Amino acid sequence: MKKLLLLSALLIFACSSDDSTSDYSSDIPDDNYDNLAPVITILGDALVTIIRGETYNDAGATAIDDVDGDLTSSIVINSNLDTANLGIYNIEYTVSDLAGNTAVSFRQVTVVEDTTATINIGDYIEGGVVFWIDPTDETHGLVCACLNYPNEGWGQSGALIGNTSTSLGSGSSNTDKIIEAGGANAWGAAQQARTPRRGYDDWFLPSKDELNELVGNAEIVSDSCYELFEQGIIYESYWSSSEYDIGNAWGQTVNGSTNGIQKDNFVSSTKSHPVRSF
Repeated sequence: MKKLLLLSALLIFACSSDDSTSDYSSDIPDDNYDNLAPVITILGDALVTIIRGETYNDAGATAIDDVDGDLTSSIVINSNLDTANLGIYNIEYTVSDLAGNTAVSFRQVTVVEDTTATINIGDYIEGGVVFWIDPTDETHGLVCACLNYPNEGWGQSGALIGNTSTSLGSGSSNTDKIIEAGGANAWGAAQQARTPRRGYDDWFLPSKDELNELVGNAEIVSDSCYELFEQGIIYESYWSSSEYDIGNAWGQTVNGSTNGIQKDNFVSSTKSHPVRSF
């Protein structure tokens, strides 16, 4: 009887020992298990600045994985870079190893304006052709849209806004005042000038003095517009945003020889030529 009990105890101990060893061994890490992502190295600078309009050539990147080795050829590159427009853009590099571990890295590219370049009358900048350059800061001025817009009236017969200006720099404010005075049925020429175009929504009807600068450079501007869009400035009369008196506003005629300043009745059907500041 004692021998039977001893044998049973030995069997129980042996079974317990085998189970313990089995559980312990299952917790030992597999040296072949891959849980590390590849390492991406960006070549060149991670922060890059270029001038708008320049061609950008990316320096690329490399990728090394501790198990799969060189994965450079497997890198996928995505980018929203637009060198034609100012802004901050990202170039994204993504790569995965055979185990499915993924690495992502970025290069930041900032597109800026070339403040060292000389701006000339007739240059195409920010949606239009330059017709006036600020003599106090030659990186700023006015451009006109390279489109001729249909004839429109200026305002209501007998109306008076009373606070528009004729000076350089007042066109945008004048345009807002005209539209505000027109209310829900905003007057044609000013409303038409405010229409977004070429990616910009801050166009306006030029003031009397701004329109005079445009007309004075009409030949250069027209040649540039025709070269770019095959449409120059038509020799006709154009509205300014400057009021003359009750029921009349300043305008100007472009006829190729004499460019006369005149006043027109608000309800006259006259063309407008939108401009904007840069």
